[in-house]
Amino acid sequence: MPSLTSFRAMQAEEPLSLTNPTVRSHQKHPIGFETIQEYMERDFVVPKDFEDYIYVSQLLQARGMKIAMEAHRRAMPYCMGTLYWQLNDCWPVTSWSSIDYSGKWKAFHYQARESFAPQLISFEEQNDQLDIVLINDKIETLNGKLQLTLLDFSGRIIWEKATNYNINGNSSTLMQSLYLKMLPTFSKDETVLVATFKNEQTTLQSIHYFLKPKSLKLKKPVITFKKIDVYTLEIQTNTLVKNLFLKDNNLHWETNFMDILPGEIKRIKSNQPIYEPVNFICLNSIMKEN
Repeated sequence: MPSLTSFRAMQAEEPLSLTNPTVRSHQKHPIGFETIQEYMERDFVVPKDFEDYIYVSQLLQARGMKIAMEAHRRAMPYCMGTLYWQLNDCWPVTSWSSIDYSGKWKAFHYQARESFAPQLISFEEQNDQLDIVLINDKIETLNGKLQLTLLDFSGRIIWEKATNYNINGNSSTLMQSLYLKMLPTFSKDETVLVATFKNEQTTLQSIHYFLKPKSLKLKKPVITFKKIDVYTLEIQTNTLVKNLFLKDNNLHWETNFMDILPGEIKRIKSNQPIYEPVNFICLNSIMKEN
């Protein structure tokens, strides 16, 4: 679903809802809303509020496309990339686009940039085995250290391991296979694996969740926002925050719908001066409300 800005451009009578005739007429797939609902129930807690429903529908799209695009890239050289449909919309509509009619980036557009990055850590979990793969689309060899950290949502480290690697250029390289039964006991619903590959010039990081979003025991966060300068915002949280969406309508953030680890300091920039307070939604609060 597009942003609330695009829904308002439909000039629908308030209140906006999934049963609003104008909202429904701006969805041209005969079972489009039913399909969104089915997959949302499968993977997420379904919100009651319309604006929250828009947000989760975008997370659903981004999650599905991430799974597909990264599977294609891990399979190189059998598969050497992905083209996705579609980029944008010519009218305010619920669609496959990654940029909506009003120019707002959906969660998928941010995700596409991450999943299409020239160098990427990607995961594949099957039958209690987790493969950690580094995709290197550059022609140069990538040398560095892979740090694996298993931590709970409050930031407590359960297990960690560091290994040096030389990753060939133009390759998809299986760095490690972890057998989950051999790791220290942990709860899949409140634990993540953080994989960080570093050298002097490069830092790559990816987070793996062991369950679907609806099954995670996300805690209510205390999030602090601090303006570093007129265009830069610093964000910190006391617990893992899933898919933090900064939703100020007049601003475009360089990163959005982001996951933030407890204790991590994340700095992001806006295309316009930042005003306070910062309005946001995160999956933590959606799940607590519903």
